[in-house]
Amino acid sequence: MNYKFISYIAIFCLTLIFVNSISATPRDVRVIWAGSASSNKIAITFDDGPTPSNDDMILDVLKDAGARATFFEVGQRVKNSGAEGRRVLKRMLDEGHEIGNHSYSHLNAAHLSNSALQQDVELTQRIIESACGYRPILYRPPGGGIDFPAVRSLASTDIQTVVMWSIDPMDWKRPGRKKIWKYIADNLSPGAIILLHDTHIDTIKALPLLIDLIQARGYEIVTVSELLR
Repeated sequence: MNYKFISYIAIFCLTLIFVNSISATPRDVRVIWAGSASSNKIAITFDDGPTPSNDDMILDVLKDAGARATFFEVGQRVKNSGAEGRRVLKRMLDEGHEIGNHSYSHLNAAHLSNSALQQDVELTQRIIESACGYRPILYRPPGGGIDFPAVRSLASTDIQTVVMWSIDPMDWKRPGRKKIWKYIADNLSPGAIILLHDTHIDTIKALPLLIDLIQARGYEIVTVSELLR
């Protein structure tokens, strides 16, 4: 028996298995808190939607200012908002904005196992895609808590980037539009990602002032994906 020949065949087969396993490995999912510090761009993001009546007001303000934003949507809210939710998501896309995944029911991602997180994100992916024909590539974990093994598990859901933030005026506490504006004014920097919520009227009232502030400082307001290019 030609043991040398058999050894070559075995090595060849193992090499094929190894190469195939590498090609089948999910790509890395990155985590970002901001864009480049040398950028003249800023990203405004809105969590917890859709809230159709509020979103329409936000979209009107953004359109008038020539600004684009990213909306991180909750799957359960998309599902429960029905035709109005579908309409406003399609409007976001039609007007050049970006839609991201913000979980199904806003459970803190840090409290979920990797498999539970993956299932939660995938369910939301399907709901959003069914509603507007777009499958998000961005994910924002509720509460901002997530570990790196959990991040890696998201590759199978088509998520490419986990998006955190660099400026949080805590508008969900309803501090009033002046305090929201001042906090952002004091902390604005190149490549910033601003965390806002579309569920509060104070945020909507502050938005025109925020856009004026950002643009007056020479920044372009873009989607997260545009910020990262």
